[in-house]
Amino acid sequence: MPNTLIDLLKLRSSTTSVIEPLLNQWMMKGEDRPYLHPKVLEYTRRSTTRWSTKGRFAASTAGGCQRKGVLLFNGVEVPRNITPRSQRYFDNGYLLHLRWHSYLLWMSEDPDIPLESLGFEQEVNIPGWWVRGTLDHKIRVGQETFVVDFKSMNPWYFSNLSKTGALAGHVRQIVIYLKAEKIRKGIILYENKATQEVQEFIIDLDRELLNKSKTHIRRMQSHVRAGTVPDIPRECKAGEYEGKLCRLKNYCYPDPEED
Repeated sequence: MPNTLIDLLKLRSSTTSVIEPLLNQWMMKGEDRPYLHPKVLEYTRRSTTRWSTKGRFAASTAGGCQRKGVLLFNGVEVPRNITPRSQRYFDNGYLLHLRWHSYLLWMSEDPDIPLESLGFEQEVNIPGWWVRGTLDHKIRVGQETFVVDFKSMNPWYFSNLSKTGALAGHVRQIVIYLKAEKIRKGIILYENKATQEVQEFIIDLDRELLNKSKTHIRRMQSHVRAGTVPDIPRECKAGEYEGKLCRLKNYCYPDPEED
């Protein structure tokens, strides 16, 4: 019997591409179009870089670092003085989302492409889990409905996806969206930052995967009730990839120059 989330993913996820073949078919037409879809442009006028998760767990933190999730739930101040390189990293992710939203919206308007956009950047809510977040995109292909989550990834991590499968935190995150929307299938779409290659992982929601996500949430809820904060994850190291990019890194690894 599978014991780890990775074991479950090997049994319950598929790398069969759903979106990329349709995208290639649409792009091969070479039709003139604006870079961003009008609905996406309208979204950018309403969106902001300032965000708060006080009193709730974001779906992204619910699938990732428990310490970060609890700190944000408690309303700690998110420092704005991130490095220029880190800001470019976050901006790149934001622009990737705008580009993929536009792809799916343009495809949805093409009668030759059997894909329908059902909405993007939609808020989801699971009250009993204290979770509120924003799913990336929802589509219908044929008779099947999917929640789609976009992820950019550096070449080294991307090249290992065939061995590791979709990352565990990303799976826990999309399971949150699937439960909230009562949808059975999700697609985690990874794009290689260097080459724009794409890998898709289809996640079938089942009870075991849902329980993995629920356990993750319940642990954070226990810390909130007890007034405690989880320990720094063993895999997170100051100065390394995750530690450098985390907006809350100073709560775990204080900058000595600020003492």
